[in-house]
Amino acid sequence: MQPGFLTTKDLIIRWNVAYNTLYKWRLKGFGPKFHKMGTRVNYRLEDIEAFENNSRCRSTSEYPLKDLEQTIDQQRKNTRTEKFSGYAIPFRKKGN
Repeated sequence: MQPGFLTTKDLIIRWNVAYNTLYKWRLKGFGPKFHKMGTRVNYRLEDIEAFENNSRCRSTSEYPLKDLEQTIDQQRKNTRTEKFSGYAIPFRKKGN
């Protein structure tokens, strides 16, 4: 690993979060900026620190992930699951 970069594993240890949390954040465009090289994901330390500084709050009402969680909840409401041959297949409601 190059100096000034963190791997996904390094970030999991630093923040004590699950791998899936970082994975979902990358999919949703949330979280720190990252570099994708083949199958490897690396984070610049300065991007991590900037994200940490922007995530500071004075109260829980300022929680920066609140908007993300509301977006995810809304997407779940707009998605229904139907059974087909034993597999769950998500379908979008019409108009979305």
